[in-house]
Amino acid sequence: MFDSENIKLLIVFLTLLICLGISLFYAKKNKNQEDHHLAGKRLGISTLVLTLLATQVGGGAIVGTTELAFEYGWNGFSYSFGIATGLLVLCLGVGHKIRALNVKTIPEIFSIKYKSSVLHKLSAAASVVTLFFILIAIGVSTKKFCTFLGLNNPWMLFALAFLFLAYTSFGGFSAIVKTEILQITYILILTVVVIFNIETPFKEALSLAEQTKILIPPFSFSNLLSDKGFLLPIFFTIIGQDMGQRCAAAQNPLKFSVASLIAGILILVVSFVPVALGIIARIKGLYFDNNTCLILHVLEKETSLELTNLFAVGILFAILSTADSLICAISLNVHMDLMPHEKRSKIIFAKIFSFLFGLSAIVIANYFDQIIPVIIFAYELFVVLFFVPIFMAVCLKNPSKLSAYSTIFLTFTLWLNHTLSKTQPLGLFAILFLGALIFLAVELGVKNLPRSEIKP
Repeated sequence: MFDSENIKLLIVFLTLLICLGISLFYAKKNKNQEDHHLAGKRLGISTLVLTLLATQVGGGAIVGTTELAFEYGWNGFSYSFGIATGLLVLCLGVGHKIRALNVKTIPEIFSIKYKSSVLHKLSAAASVVTLFFILIAIGVSTKKFCTFLGLNNPWMLFALAFLFLAYTSFGGFSAIVKTEILQITYILILTVVVIFNIETPFKEALSLAEQTKILIPPFSFSNLLSDKGFLLPIFFTIIGQDMGQRCAAAQNPLKFSVASLIAGILILVVSFVPVALGIIARIKGLYFDNNTCLILHVLEKETSLELTNLFAVGILFAILSTADSLICAISLNVHMDLMPHEKRSKIIFAKIFSFLFGLSAIVIANYFDQIIPVIIFAYELFVVLFFVPIFMAVCLKNPSKLSAYSTIFLTFTLWLNHTLSKTQPLGLFAILFLGALIFLAVELGVKNLPRSEIKP
């Protein structure tokens, strides 16, 4: 009565219905902004670990990483390694300091530390655009294997999209966290099952990769500092609103630091599977086109059709768990940073924003084919403009507004020259390093000026 096709669709619909039920339950419990956007600031270590993992293990870390590994071998680890490094930086004190500021959003740091409403609004708008482009990339990865799941019927796709947008919009951050825990648990279980059922053992894949270095480029640490696929995930993990929201929702700074470390380690462990599968596909000559989901293509050859179908459902859950956190972060930025103050107490606006942004991303995703390039494009300008001022605001006691403006102007100018120049004289790391130097130089100059010479 139930074949594998029907079973996987049944799992998807039942899970989304459960997520909707959880969302409606928390919609009744949320009494104020803090409940809706930050889960009442009650997240403990285990919950934080799972929601951090669910946020990062999405289309980029699974579908996109497999494709990178197919092209670049073990260097396909760069994206996941960048995320893990960013989480390590948060663990080593930056996350602790952000949580101690007691801000609701990352852009709010500009109001608290720099006393600048202009930079607050500008960074919030940039954050919304950045997160929206990443959301589009998540939609692209969904499109890549919807056909494999048998989701060709427009009404079926509409029903799935409606269930997703409904549970994402109604229950707020509390519901998102609970549904992410459900989804990431399924993914982790399937990952373990794949490891023990793969036809070509990973040990054999390692051996084959070593013997075919011409075919599979070896991993190179020396290339990382010039690799945007490694650097941008580091910087955006530190200052991105999706991570900032989880930081603000933690019970205390220490618990967020511990959770960041554990989540970073688990991301590397989970990412090993798609990287190894990409290498196996390259060694065995399993080629694919833009309409094929490579990781599912490999699994179908290396395991059973049943396990491949179940893993496809797991990828869908991974994508949804990242997408809902992005929508939630966008809603928080718009509601708390960009809306007039008198309307911020009305949670209904946050729910409407969540639904509309999610729907727009689903529509626009149909016009893109690549995943990682879209994510990198989304990261880049936000990181160039705001990483140094935000990082310095977290690390320094009373940074000046002039230092922030000077750095933003310099890094944007260098980035624009870097982007338009055919010779590309400066890389991302060098641009941010120079930005940090100019920030400190201006800061030192401001501190040494007589008080009467400093304009308010």
